[in-house]
Amino acid sequence: MHRYYIIPLVFLLSVITAHAQTKTRVVPVNVAEAVFAPFWDSTMAELKNWKTEGNVFQMGFYVKFAWERKNPAAPVARMLKKGPIDCSGYDKLLAAVNLPPGTRLKISIVTDRAVTLSSEWIVKSDSKEEYAMDMNGAERIDEISIEIYPGTDNTPQSGWISWLGFRNSSLMEKSRAQWKKLAAQPLDIFLAPPETVPSFIPLYGLVINAPELKEVRKKYQDLSKRNDFDYFPIKKDINPEKYIREFIPIANPGIFARTADYEFEPLRLRNLAEAAIVKKDAAALRLAAKMAVAIALCPNWDAGFPIFFTGSSFEQRPFAQAAIVYEVAVALDLAWDMFSPAGRELIMRRLAIEGAGYINYSIWKHAYIFKNNQMAAFSHGRIAAYIVMEKRNWSHVKPYSDLAYQELCESINNILLPDGGFPEGTAYLQYTLACAVPSFVAYAGARGKDLKSIVPAKLAKVGAYADAFISTDRRGGLVPFSSGQGEGRHGDLTGVAFMASLCPESQWVTLFREKLKKDMPSGGLIVWGMENKIPKENPQTKAFVNLPDMCAMASTRTYDGEAVKMLLFGGSKNFAGHQHEDRGSFVLEFGGDTYAMDPGGKDYSESGAEEIKYCQVHNMLVPTGTEERPHAVIPSPEDVRPEGSGDEKAFNASINLTPAWAQYYKKWSRCISSPSPDIFIISDDYELLKGDGVDFIWMTQLPVKVDKSSNTITLDGKDTSASIKVPENALIKTEELPLRNEKMTKIRIHMDGVKNKFEVSVKLNVKK
Repeated sequence: MHRYYIIPLVFLLSVITAHAQTKTRVVPVNVAEAVFAPFWDSTMAELKNWKTEGNVFQMGFYVKFAWERKNPAAPVARMLKKGPIDCSGYDKLLAAVNLPPGTRLKISIVTDRAVTLSSEWIVKSDSKEEYAMDMNGAERIDEISIEIYPGTDNTPQSGWISWLGFRNSSLMEKSRAQWKKLAAQPLDIFLAPPETVPSFIPLYGLVINAPELKEVRKKYQDLSKRNDFDYFPIKKDINPEKYIREFIPIANPGIFARTADYEFEPLRLRNLAEAAIVKKDAAALRLAAKMAVAIALCPNWDAGFPIFFTGSSFEQRPFAQAAIVYEVAVALDLAWDMFSPAGRELIMRRLAIEGAGYINYSIWKHAYIFKNNQMAAFSHGRIAAYIVMEKRNWSHVKPYSDLAYQELCESINNILLPDGGFPEGTAYLQYTLACAVPSFVAYAGARGKDLKSIVPAKLAKVGAYADAFISTDRRGGLVPFSSGQGEGRHGDLTGVAFMASLCPESQWVTLFREKLKKDMPSGGLIVWGMENKIPKENPQTKAFVNLPDMCAMASTRTYDGEAVKMLLFGGSKNFAGHQHEDRGSFVLEFGGDTYAMDPGGKDYSESGAEEIKYCQVHNMLVPTGTEERPHAVIPSPEDVRPEGSGDEKAFNASINLTPAWAQYYKKWSRCISSPSPDIFIISDDYELLKGDGVDFIWMTQLPVKVDKSSNTITLDGKDTSASIKVPENALIKTEELPLRNEKMTKIRIHMDGVKNKFEVSVKLNVKK
């Protein structure tokens, strides 16, 4: 027998409505603020709760907006969410958003008071900002919309949103007071008595051992007297208590930290401890110990609340933890007798749990870490923590130290190419070395082995990288290319010093001697211990360097006493992160200036960090007249490798770029012919599949003059100049681009037609 039940329609509709309007989680992040839209965590899928218009999508740890030039009166992106969202107890709505300067942001809310409130802002900074709007006593939001209006810039642009939340303004001071009260507490319980006389001898040998330190002290005293310069300055006005805070924003602060934390001072703990032990300054060594304790008392060793958000599994990866662990471990090594038992045990606990524990979690979870620079980035903290545990007689730790060392070697062997090349740009190679070298130094010291005997053999081939990419620009360093947290020209002195000692016939030596003039005070004990193992004289520059596995080629010659450098980029089929759409691009340096430049990298937290990768801002041949923005395929389906030869007089190279551009070009090959150092002929033989013409793009920071009557472009350097002759039927346009907050000029040389041979000739001149 069937039974039938009548469900009242009103009840059924109420159930359906309740299901459709799922209550939004409003999660406190401190006593005064809460977040209801955690866009940074893709697993929480906040974006699916929004209706979007325009190019709005989840990307990494934010929701991104991307657009090309549109009508400034119409939004290029719109997001809409229906409530209810409980905002009771809060008076401000907060939005953490990054947009290009000149963009207009509009946020509107419909509240329980049946009113619509709107606020608008014209963006002035390319950094993330927290925008706050008054909710006028609302206790519930029934609808919220976000609209992005473009500025006047006519280049492709993008921005992102990290989170939306609420604030109770009256409780903000209470939130701040919590950490002020903790920082005001005395730290003597964690420190040795003030009258303690330290041994000034390293305990664990993470950066240097006792005999090496003795030699460094002697060298320091001799150099200081000879040059009347303090190579180990001690800043004694440091206030360690200011590091007692909720977060330590040193890794990607522009993305994850609060805007109030942007001015956080970098950690200088290791520098302080090293200077104190070299100079035998007991007060400074105690100050270093105090600073280490203050950092240990900070509960969250990362940039901000998104990494520790209640209910979220999001992780930034342990960049911050590794860096902090290394600094604190070195302080414990050098200032060990300035801690009390309570201080030492506190630090050991943090090194083991917040340090090694968090680092291992990421390494165990993510296999890709073994195939890129991140293993090196995490290993200096990981290995330092393990070695300190070993030396503290934690009897079962040693196998983990050995495994950490072996995994670092595995990763280095995975990422270095057989020819000495590296799949990413100069910024990331230097970052990799800066993190890997301290790891190897610590491990070699713990095992009583020579440093060179424990590093992967592949590292010895990386001399070729410096030979190819050393810059002749007066700014020095390596030629910047590809992405990184900044331009990428200069790196940490520690990695450069080690490579100079490992590859004494390479241009790492020149880079080291160049940087030594500027960076010796901040070089640290590892650098001071290596300096006498590095040749005093710079090796001769190689006229021609070919890196076939990296798919790059370099020529360095002289003309009338001035250096001339040409770099040609291809690209391998093996994917590496942070790559640009630069297959076929080139760099030209002359007389201490860069005539044709690569824009390099940009801080990932800033607007434009994605657009700086585009082929449209590299020295490329780009199709025009397409509906979408044309771009190369990354990674390309096959190696795109330059072929060529060169010597002190001539350089010739060619590259078939069709595989990387197969969706736009039926064929495209580029040839660079330079019969003498002052003459370059760049010819592009192409046939389009899409588009109605091409732009030959030339990027520079030098003053540009265009003579349209002769179709000649003149670039004016400090002591030199260049004349660029283009085809008679080509159209020349220039525009200034604010990439990396620096003035860069993009020269567009346009040619109509789907098939042609485009030839540009360059004549270099020395001013007399």
